[in-house]
Amino acid sequence: MGTDTGGTDDDGWLLSITTTRDGRASRLLVLDATDVAGPPVASVVLPRGVPAGFHGSWFAD
Repeated sequence: MGTDTGGTDDDGWLLSITTTRDGRASRLLVLDATDVAGPPVASVVLPRGVPAGFHGSWFAD
């Protein structure tokens, strides 16, 4: 079990990928979970578009 940090359920960050309608460009957005409607905390331009519904896989080095 984790340690209670005294926070609330919405403490933390939400990560979301947005893609242009033509699929050529995407951004990774970092949102404050306590203010999802507010501006992103950070925005990272990705080197290519990420298709809608994309799911990733992780492999050990």
